[in-house]
Amino acid sequence: MKNTLTTLRLKGKVKSLTETDFAAETINGETQKSDILGKKIFVFNDKGNKVESTEYQNGGLVFKTSYKYADKENKMEWNRCHADGGLHQKGIFNYDEIGNIIEDIFYNSNGVVGKFTHVYDDNGNKIEENYYPFGDVLSFKNTYKYDYKGNIIERIHNDLESEGSIDDWKETYKYDDKREMIEWNHDDLDGGWDKHIYKYIYDETGNWIKQTAFDEFENGIPQIITEREIEYYDEPGQPNPCIAPINATVPTTKPK
Repeated sequence: MKNTLTTLRLKGKVKSLTETDFAAETINGETQKSDILGKKIFVFNDKGNKVESTEYQNGGLVFKTSYKYADKENKMEWNRCHADGGLHQKGIFNYDEIGNIIEDIFYNSNGVVGKFTHVYDDNGNKIEENYYPFGDVLSFKNTYKYDYKGNIIERIHNDLESEGSIDDWKETYKYDDKREMIEWNHDDLDGGWDKHIYKYIYDETGNWIKQTAFDEFENGIPQIITEREIEYYDEPGQPNPCIAPINATVPTTKPK
């Protein structure tokens, strides 16, 4: 059964994840952090599902989202609130029997805002995504291709509301041996393009804790540095004090 950690490709029993984006700059040939662009905090339950996310920009809270999972139904509800506590949007995810999202409906105070539907192949890879604004007429479609490891290597966007292909585009991706994306290519299909290269630093569990994005369109200059703070339910390398080793002996003392 899939959970949020497997979807995000986070290894280990992650309890919380904090991601902070910084503008990058080059000083004396070294890439360094500059201004904070934004911050996100994710909290996971012991089943590996996201239960809360918080988004900050310009030093202040923007959105806080809570997630509630049904015990017996393949369904999840979420509510996204503004900093003042007012509701921004809410939605429902419907899942298939193995944990793939097959429908995502979201609402505001006026009713249905939009709906996504998702189609998967026999390996559980999403191969098609359709968006219906206000839950009605199909607006755009995304289709996906994968490599033998299950990594997305191509995404094609077709805008069905515009005339011709003016808003159509294609993206391709490359990955390292840890299945993290190291190259992103965007093609507007009308001559425009962009390309980013990503480099990582990993922790002992195999999760990346620092990502640097380089913009190849701008001669490979560093653009964004993202740093992660990851909290685990059982910190890697630390023994659980509640579990005794198999051959452990319990010391005893005799009364004097």
